[in-house]
Parts: sequence; C-alpha cells; structure tokens
Amino acid sequence: MSDIQQMEKYLSGAMDTAEKILFETRLNDDAMLKLNLVLQKKVYSLLGIYHRKKLKQEVEEVHRAIFNDPAKIHYQESIYKLFKF
Repeated sequence: MSDIQQMEKYLSGAMDTAEKILFETRLNDDAMLKLNLVLQKKVYSLLGIYHRKKLKQEVEEVHRAIFNDPAKIHYQESIYKLFKF
C-alpha cells in the first residue's frame, strides 16, 4: 500500500489498531511522511471549505429561482407555512 493510501486510510479512521500503531510509529520516525500527512489534512480541509461554499451558492441559486418567481407563489406560501411557528 502506498503512503498516500495509508494516509487516507489513517485520516478516515479505517485502519485497525495494529495498522494504526505501525503507521504512527512510521510518522514518529519519518519527518517527510509526517509533513505529507499535515499537508494531506490541509488539502482535506480546503476541499471541505470549497464544497461548503459551492453548496451554499447552489442553495442560494435555488432560493432565488423559487422565491423570486411570481409563478411559484403557491409553492412559496407552502414553504413559509412549514417554517411558521
């Protein structure tokens, strides 16, 4: 298994206990592997931020399409009723 595959398995929590101990031992002994793991975590974090922003844009586009179209007034009213307390 490549280092990248091991890092992904480690970060996803898919390693069993023995694999995890061996990998963490390698991390302690291999500065480059440790650096690569830190960078991989940052990549995952940036991807998460990107996808959240993209999803937010898509939701805002749907919102504009639904709530700015007079032809969808009945749908708008039913949505408002769902969230009215």
